[in-house]
Amino acid sequence: MLEPTYPLRTARLDLRPYEPGDLVHVRDMHTREEVTRYLYWNVMADEQIQARLERKLGQVALHAEGDGICPVAVLRETGEVVGDAALGWVSEEHRTGEVGFVLKPEFQGRGLASEMAAKMLREAHLVQNEWVKGEWCDELAYAMLADEWEARAMSRPS
Repeated sequence: MLEPTYPLRTARLDLRPYEPGDLVHVRDMHTREEVTRYLYWNVMADEQIQARLERKLGQVALHAEGDGICPVAVLRETGEVVGDAALGWVSEEHRTGEVGFVLKPEFQGRGLASEMAAKMLREAHLVQNEWVKGEWCDELAYAMLADEWEARAMSRPS
C-alpha cells in the first residue's frame, strides 16, 4: 500500500493530487495532437476530458492491483501546471507497476519529465520497442528493490 504525503517535491516541481479546478489543465493537455502523439489515445472531446478528470481525482493512493496515483506537476517557481505523472500498480503477483508522465509542449525539453520519472522511480530505457500510431517509440521502465524502498522511506523527514 502506498499513500504518499502530498505534495511530492522534486528540485523544481510540486506533485499534488488533481482538484476539480484542474479541468482547464486536463483540457489544455489532452486536446493537443503534439501531446497525445505518443499516448494510447487521441485528442479528447469535452465529455472525455471531464471523465478523465473525474478518474484522476480519485487516483491518490495505491491500495491494490489496478490502483494508480496521478499527481499534477506544478512548477514551484511560477505556480504553473506543467503536466502530470502517473504510477499504476500493474501486478501484485509480479510486483510490477507502470510509471508515465504527460507534459505540456511549452515545458518540454527542460528535464521536468526526468524529474517526475526519478521521483516515481527510474530503471531502463527501451529503444524503439513500442509501436504507437504508426511509428516505433522508446519506453522507459522503472523499478525499485524492497530494501531501496525501505531505505528511501526511512530517509524522508517525518
